[in-house]
Amino acid sequence: MSQYQDFKLYRKLMPYKVKDILIVSSYYDAFTMEEDGGLMTYVLSSRDGGIALGNLPRFTIASTTENALEMIKMQFFDLVVIMPRYLQVDALSFSKQLKEQSGNDKVAVVLLYHHGNYEEIDEKSRTLHVENSHLDNVFIWSGNRNILWAIIRSIEDRMNVEHDTQEAMVQVLILVDDSPRHYSSMLPMLYQEIEHQTQSLLEDGLNEEHRLLKLQARPKLLLAHNYEQAYEISCKFRQHVLCLLSDVRFPKGGKIDESAGLELIRKIKEESPYLPMCLLSSEKNNQERARELEVFFFDKNSPSLLQEMRQFFRDYLGFGDFIFRRSASEEVARVTTLAAMERTLQYIPDECLLYHASSGHHFASWFLARSHTELAAEVRQAEYKDFFNMGEIRKFLITKIRESRLRQQRGVVSSFVSGQFDPESEFLKIGKGSLGGKARGLAFMLKNIQRYDSKFQKYKNINISIPQTLVIATDIFDQFIHENRLEEFVKADCPDEIVAARFIEARLPAALVRDVKIFLEKVRDPLAVRSSGLLEDSQYQSCAGLYKTYMLPNNQLESQERMRNLLRAIKLVYASMFYQAPRIFAKVSMQRMEEEKMAITIQRVLGECHGDYFYPSISGTAQSLNYYPLGHARASEGVARISLGLGKTVVEGGQSLSFFPKHPQFLPHFSTVEAILHNAQQFFWALNIKHDQNNRPGYRELWLDDTVNLVKRSVYSAISANEGAIDSLVSYYVEDDHRLVDHKLHGGGSAPILTFANILKHEMLPLPEIITDLLEIGQEGLGRDVEIEYALNLNRELLPLTSSQPFDTRLQHQFKLLQIRPMTHRYNEEEMCVTQEDKARAVCYSTSALGRGLSIRICDLIFVKENNFTFQYSVAVAREISEFNAHLVNEKRPYILIGPGRWGSSDSNLGIPVTWEDISGVKGIVETPYKSMKIDPSQGTHFFQNITSSGVIYLTIYTKEDFLDRNWLLKQKVVRETNYIRHILIPSPLVIKIDSKSGQGILTV
Repeated sequence: MSQYQDFKLYRKLMPYKVKDILIVSSYYDAFTMEEDGGLMTYVLSSRDGGIALGNLPRFTIASTTENALEMIKMQFFDLVVIMPRYLQVDALSFSKQLKEQSGNDKVAVVLLYHHGNYEEIDEKSRTLHVENSHLDNVFIWSGNRNILWAIIRSIEDRMNVEHDTQEAMVQVLILVDDSPRHYSSMLPMLYQEIEHQTQSLLEDGLNEEHRLLKLQARPKLLLAHNYEQAYEISCKFRQHVLCLLSDVRFPKGGKIDESAGLELIRKIKEESPYLPMCLLSSEKNNQERARELEVFFFDKNSPSLLQEMRQFFRDYLGFGDFIFRRSASEEVARVTTLAAMERTLQYIPDECLLYHASSGHHFASWFLARSHTELAAEVRQAEYKDFFNMGEIRKFLITKIRESRLRQQRGVVSSFVSGQFDPESEFLKIGKGSLGGKARGLAFMLKNIQRYDSKFQKYKNINISIPQTLVIATDIFDQFIHENRLEEFVKADCPDEIVAARFIEARLPAALVRDVKIFLEKVRDPLAVRSSGLLEDSQYQSCAGLYKTYMLPNNQLESQERMRNLLRAIKLVYASMFYQAPRIFAKVSMQRMEEEKMAITIQRVLGECHGDYFYPSISGTAQSLNYYPLGHARASEGVARISLGLGKTVVEGGQSLSFFPKHPQFLPHFSTVEAILHNAQQFFWALNIKHDQNNRPGYRELWLDDTVNLVKRSVYSAISANEGAIDSLVSYYVEDDHRLVDHKLHGGGSAPILTFANILKHEMLPLPEIITDLLEIGQEGLGRDVEIEYALNLNRELLPLTSSQPFDTRLQHQFKLLQIRPMTHRYNEEEMCVTQEDKARAVCYSTSALGRGLSIRICDLIFVKENNFTFQYSVAVAREISEFNAHLVNEKRPYILIGPGRWGSSDSNLGIPVTWEDISGVKGIVETPYKSMKIDPSQGTHFFQNITSSGVIYLTIYTKEDFLDRNWLLKQKVVRETNYIRHILIPSPLVIKIDSKSGQGILTV
């Protein structure tokens, strides 16, 4: 059962709630209850810890019996409380009338006496219980304002116990007493202690919703007034009884029996020898009788009864620490949490383990008290005599606890609690502010992966999850900015170097530093420190890749050095919010810098070590909407990219392979041997974890360049070293035959080429299906098209993967969803249609156009002179474009940019590596092909995401139907020209029209 299912189960508990209460009393008694005693106010303030106002009971007062009978005809009540002192009412007949008039067989009717002659009330109560099935109970209010709250709890427990024990193995306490004076005093005390103990056990890391839901799994308290009732309850709920609390003297067989409690304990002890039992009595001589029965004894008149009961709950009912003992008295160790128990079980002596395992209930009771119902069931069902030795028992318990602990953490955003930090937690949060856009998307998908757990179970030996994540919430950012007086940078337009230097000098909050230190004490894996701005990946105007991400080896021997690097990375990510690129983007996209706040995600990097390098087998992106479908692929079926190594290759437009998840064998860019040789990935990014000559990790100072710890490697170097599972990702080029084969040939004569054929063509791994499932879940959840980033690390021991392999959680391939964000759509303020007449007049036409349908009139165009251009000059061209942009922005003249290859690519062999600030004044981009090279369009990159989300028109000249009239461009007036760039001015404005329904776009004059 997943954590999502666990909490779904908790929501089903306690289906019956006392919502409407009728108080039948004189006005004086009602006044006394509320104004003097505060009974009703206490109920309202105590109910379920205040889960919701809709859960609060409603009170109605009836001052006469006639009034009460009229009300109960007209309104539904769950509980009727009769205070008979001044009503001069016959309780027997009146309770019968109430139930008959209500027409509700579930309505509970109780008598509540206010002080009075206790012995007389006790005797009257016994008569009422025997003679009147219409009366549910009799209570005495002796000044304890908890009494009404306890009555409500008692009614709810009686109504819910059967349902909750069946659904969630909820435990049951049985209190046997026939004296209203005594049980009216005991019930509030017991309920108070049950809820106090239950709350104290809730994991501090759980979020508030889950803490409140788990409270519903608290033990039920059932009240019995005679021997027969008590024994019936114990038999009915035998597997769920936590404890028996019994008076000594109460009715048996219709008569008062002076030793009924003793007989009841003997009888139940025969059937449940390990069940904790207590004898309650106001007569001290019964203490010896309790000792003879080997049960606990409590003096009802003891002034320290509450403290004694509390200690009993902690020590013997599983609410306190689990105390490992060799015998009933000798303590060996004690643990507070499941994680601590898992660790302690590894070394406690065999005789200690045997003592608890043979008891039949020690472990299960402790688990149940903490609402680990599934774990308790598994442990309780195990017959320890069936194990061959103590080693097997130890292994069984450790395995089950570990599985439960991990299951408990899955799908939940928990608070980081320094004293309880579990390094295997999936998603933790420091602070109480927002998660930010990026982390919010991950948390959403984490919950949905658990929600659709059954959907992913078909992928055997593949663990699908998100990276283990620690989020520093936005309130920590606010505190950091305020304490260091950095508010000036919200408005100040400073160079990036000055911003970074000031942020490096600033101090992070002391509490955050302490938490980070505790985190690093247990986490030695490589880390990615990423931004998660409030506006980042938002549903309405997403920005991507504008803020910094720092990758840390986190392998220094000195903990102080690891700490220094992580804190420095956090500061630099904060600082990147105020760099030039985000400022320019905010200005163009009409965002207010002061509204942005920064959260940070610290994630463990997926991958494995290969000598001096660390990287995953595969990384990539995928979009649920394909703007450029080819062949039989449809736009709605999406598109994905795949590459070797870290995801920087894909998100920055490097050389990677695009494929259609629904048609993975259809690869237009691998259509011929020549195309494969030309388009196959040549380089990849890896994390540098290299040590120096003294076997110390190389020190690389973090600064503005967030790639300082990354290295660009050739694919061939990884293949030559046979790193990881790379041999399963390559095909082999046989030069003599000019062909590619997907298996290694004996005798040599072939060259390895990275094709991913075993995954895409031969279905070695269902990667396309996993991507499709995640896109569909994300699309359904966000209500729009989505884009994801992912990483996959292959376990070499599982290759080749076959359906006949046994499932083994220790040998799983690891698939991590790194990010999800909404895609930018072709949304229109008004519909426009591109007609044949428009097409005939156009100087540029594209079947793959993005942007809004409104016409935009522009006179300035900048285009790359392709006759002079080769990609070896692309970096220089990017600088020239930046200069042209600065001039036009200063004059407030928007322009169209036209040029070859993949715009914004970090790989200068595929396109011109401009950044957002280099083209901040652009209103439209035309992406053209380059000579005979077949380069994928820009979709899937951070650059493309930011361009389209900021409203820039984007036309791609990609298919045979698309065209650009270059002769027309060459005839226009030249404003300025360099070796590679020409700026032209046309006499009449260009009109841009986008037909979003068909995806067509034109430039016309």
